[in-house]
Amino acid sequence: MIFSVNSKVLEKVLSKVYPAVPTRTPMPILENFLFQIEEGKLTITATDMEITLRSAIFIDSTDNAEMVVPAKLLYDIVRSLGDTLIQFQIDIDNNKMQLSTDNGTYNIGYAASSDFPSIPNVNHDKKFSLSAKQLKKALDQTAFAVSKEAIRPAMMGLLFEFNIDGLRFVATDGHRLVRYSLLSEKSEIPEQYVVPERATSVLSKLL
Repeated sequence: MIFSVNSKVLEKVLSKVYPAVPTRTPMPILENFLFQIEEGKLTITATDMEITLRSAIFIDSTDNAEMVVPAKLLYDIVRSLGDTLIQFQIDIDNNKMQLSTDNGTYNIGYAASSDFPSIPNVNHDKKFSLSAKQLKKALDQTAFAVSKEAIRPAMMGLLFEFNIDGLRFVATDGHRLVRYSLLSEKSEIPEQYVVPERATSVLSKLL
């Protein structure tokens, strides 16, 4: 299998999912990206089993394949290339991936996708739209008050509250309580979720 992609385009995609790659984990497989190539689209997934990030780009390939690629190694290589065209050559028989540019060639071994944990499908029955600017402001105004103490697990997250009166984001560490409201945004379906602190931190950086 052979396909080509611009290094800057690929770097942008990798940068979106790399924050979900754990720095330390008892599951080494999580230190990898999941590559899924299907119908001319490359989907890249990373997870630490708490946060899952996924992004995709279109590529010039009619083949389908899945593989697990070392995340840090690939990300560091792509970032070092500058703005150039990368040709990927996938040797499925030997589990090898070759990246070729005008300036050099890089060989990376990969693992079978079956070793990567399955990612649960998100139920899209309940949807709510909010601008990235509004969400980032809400996170920045509240997430700092989330508890860092493991003895208080219920406080180690940010409460998202959706109802007909508006949206509320609430955080507390037991000493301070912060609430940010968006009364102009309303939800017909009342819902409450506690989002872990690491997830809100990653989300804020991506917005």
